[in-house]
Parts: sequence; structure tokens; C-alpha cells
Amino acid sequence: MMFKFVAIFAIGLLIVLHINSPKINSTVHLLLSNEQSVKQDTRQQIGFANAPLISSSKILTDEDVLPKSIPEQTMKASNVQEMTSTIIITERAFGPLFRCDFDSACFADDQIRRTNGSEFDPLPPPSGLEPPRAPTSDVTSITNRTSNNETCRLPYQLSLDNNMNPTYPYMRFCYNNTCETDNGDIATCASGLYGLVSLNSSDESNTIVGSIDTSSILRDLVGEQCLRFYYYFTVYNGQDWRQQIDVSIRPDNDAGREFLIGNLTILDMEENGWQFQNITFNSTFSNYTLVFSFMVGLENRTFNSTFNRTIHFALDNIELYDSNCAYVNDQLNPTTPPTVVTSPSGK
Repeated sequence: MMFKFVAIFAIGLLIVLHINSPKINSTVHLLLSNEQSVKQDTRQQIGFANAPLISSSKILTDEDVLPKSIPEQTMKASNVQEMTSTIIITERAFGPLFRCDFDSACFADDQIRRTNGSEFDPLPPPSGLEPPRAPTSDVTSITNRTSNNETCRLPYQLSLDNNMNPTYPYMRFCYNNTCETDNGDIATCASGLYGLVSLNSSDESNTIVGSIDTSSILRDLVGEQCLRFYYYFTVYNGQDWRQQIDVSIRPDNDAGREFLIGNLTILDMEENGWQFQNITFNSTFSNYTLVFSFMVGLENRTFNSTFNRTIHFALDNIELYDSNCAYVNDQLNPTTPPTVVTSPSGK
């Protein structure tokens, strides 16, 4: 009986020692510390880094650490960024980058004189009428509609003596601001101005320049541009005095360089009237100067009465486009396909 009591007492003592063991307490404390660390990290991630730690004597639950609701964006990875890009395509309206009709000054410092041409209206001398030696009207007057809503019929017979006999049969300008139209009537022209350069027998050349700035305008990458203009110069009785017009561009950042893009000689003056010219050229310069040079190459004109005469050069309706001339001409003068009429069957 005594042995049984001693055995029961020994078993009870072992149980008490197992419950109060320091190793178990230390392990439990370590687990609580790790759990507090995990909970603290969790609170820092959701914005509660300064909140007090939960006591280790309390059983930790999700409700103790996490707020009641978490915004959806906090659950996404913070290092993922959404990037979007927008491409804007701007279509440039068709139109000239530069236009000069000389109704207002286009070139600085009055480099070219503006006139309506009436000063060159021919007068019948005793021996007959001499052809005009400069345009007697601008380009607009012969291309726009007249007062009777028609255009000038060119050439027309100019009669100054009120009879049926023509004084000058090949008039290609308005005379005294009038012209003959397709219906045979004399109508009033839509007059304007043009640019005039006159070289006397002692003058060899003259140059006018105009700056072109396209840096603020959308441009095609190919750099093709189209220069369109009307020109005229005096030719006496078909004689070649080596009169010519040179057209060049000069980059503003390198004034010492000049690129010739056009040259007009007596071969380009097909008749005593306004002549049209268009030039396609390539320019890699956003800022450049457009240069017109007028020259008479015949020397010693002052010593010969035959050559001692003034050569007049004229320009009008200068336009610069940011495309090649083939495209520009198609846009300005669209061709209309012929209408095909199909007859009903049986007729």
C-alpha cells in the first residue's frame, strides 16, 4: 500500500514539473514574438505602422490586425505601373506656305516696284501701234471674270481708231482696264498690281530677295516644295540680249551658299504676255531666302542705239506649296472624268 502511494506521488510530481518547464515557456514566448513581428509588418504594409502592438497575452486574429475593408488597389503590386500613349494625327489643310500677288508689299524695302501696268498702255504712233513692252495689267485681270461674268479672250484684236481694222492683233493684257471677252463684248477687268523691275541700258542686273520661314508649319519629311509664279520680260523684235531670270534659295544660317532652282531665258518667252512657271525643288532648310535675279547679258548696250533700250521684268502671283508641283497642280486644277451616257437597250 505504501509503494502504491509513493508511485502515485511520483507521477503527480512529474506532471507538475512538465507544466512549469522553462523551455516550454521560452518556446511559447519566441512564437509570440515572431507572431507580433509578422503582425507589425502587416500593419506597416497597410498603413498602420504607428499603431500599438497587440499584447502577447492576447490571441491574435485577423480582425485585430487587418481593417474591416481594404481598398482594391492596395492588393495590387505597388511596382506595376500602367502606361498609356495617345497618337494625334493632324491633317494639314491644303494651301500655300507663301503667297504674293503684289496688291500689298511682299518684299522688304520696296525692292520691286508695284504697278497696275496702265503706264505701259500702247499709244498709236504715226507709223502704227508698237506692242506693249511690259504688262499693261496684272495676272488677275486676265484670269478672273470680268464685269460681264466672263473671262478675257486672249489674244484679242486691239483697235484704237474705232474701226474694224485692228491696230494690234495680239493683245494678251487688259488695255485701259478693259478686254474683249468670249461673247465679243468689251468688259471691265478685275484689276490688281504686279511687281516690276526695269533695267536701263547701263544696268546689268538686279536682285530681289524675300525670306521664307516654314519652321512653324508642318512639313513633309521628303522636303519637296513647289514654287509657282507668273513672269514676263521684254523681247525686242525677237532679239536675244541674254535677258534672263534666275530663281534661287539661300539658307538663312549660311548666307554664303545659294542653290539655283530655276533659270528662264528668251526661249521661255513664247509670246508677248504673262508666262506661267512651276518648279519642284527639295529643301532641307526650314528658314531660307527666296531670290529672284534679273539680268541682261548683252554688253555695251549704251553705245549702240539699237540696244540702248530698257528691259522690263515682271512677276506676279508667287506661291510656295509644301508638296511637289504635280500634286499641287492636281489639287488646283482637278480633272473631271468624262460622263459616259449609256442609251437604254433597243434605242
